[in-house]
Amino acid sequence: MKSLKMMLFLVVCLGGWNAQAAGIVAEDYSVDRFTDLGGEKIRWEQGTLFVKQGFIPQTSLDTSFASFGLTQEVVNAINGKFVDTLALWTSFSNIPNYSLRNFTRSVETYSIDGVPNVLVSLSGAGGGQPSKHQKFQSPPSIPKQPKLLATQHSFWLPSTHQQPTISGLS
Repeated sequence: MKSLKMMLFLVVCLGGWNAQAAGIVAEDYSVDRFTDLGGEKIRWEQGTLFVKQGFIPQTSLDTSFASFGLTQEVVNAINGKFVDTLALWTSFSNIPNYSLRNFTRSVETYSIDGVPNVLVSLSGAGGGQPSKHQKFQSPPSIPKQPKLLATQHSFWLPSTHQQPTISGLS
């Protein structure tokens, strides 16, 4: 009986240690999307790119290129694609036991409001290496309760990029 309790204790302890060592794999990533409307007008959307549900916007604004300090060249490069600041991508990449392997970023950077941004997309067969970016469409229907992995989302304003914060972790 004593050895059974000891085995159970070891399974629970080692199982918990393995779960901590494995870390957290991001299932969603907060992004912006800019769509060229013509006449130096864009649609700016902020939302979440989910691994399973695709992109679900949280807010949208039709405005001019100038409001984001955009040039036609940058708009052509990022049109309909997902972007995030290089600083935030780098910060998330450097969190111990946190993996962005479901997402990939471009090597190229694009200036939005004078801040370097990268294209972000779902990882393909490249296993998280920079790959050809695709335009992801919103799902036909928005799920009632999107499944989130230990994140809290905030409402964002233009040029005030905030990412989900990790909560409930010890």
